[in-house]
Amino acid sequence: MSTDNHDDDSDGWGKPPKYKVGYRKPPKQHQFKKGVSGNPRGRKPRTKNASTLLQIELDKFVVVRDGGTERKITKREALITSLVNDAITNKPRARTELLKLLDVSPPPEPFVANDDDDAALDEFLERMRSRRRANDDDEGGDGGLPDGEPA
Repeated sequence: MSTDNHDDDSDGWGKPPKYKVGYRKPPKQHQFKKGVSGNPRGRKPRTKNASTLLQIELDKFVVVRDGGTERKITKREALITSLVNDAITNKPRARTELLKLLDVSPPPEPFVANDDDDAALDEFLERMRSRRRANDDDEGGDGGLPDGEPA
């Protein structure tokens, strides 16, 4: 005969349980406490790759003297300024690198509307005008504008 006094009506501490313990219903003493994180130390920080580390480093500030005044600029700005200044002072390697940078990032082309764009715009404006006319008819004709303002 066993000396254990386990029966289905107790929670292990001699008190009857407030609810039935079972699948996905752990005993109260083993549940997460209110206001306390289940993962107090949190997720471990990920290791950063070289590109991320470079971005972080280039976004840091450095003090630069320019004509007797001190300015705080990012290392990225300082690097570009230095490259441009070297290219201007007849350093061929700096010129080559600057031209490579300019080729990599061409300026965006300006938008030029064509006949299809004009037709689509005219169609859109006509739909908006017809909606406004329908709303004006429903609201009494003034389009919801205050007195004295033209429609």
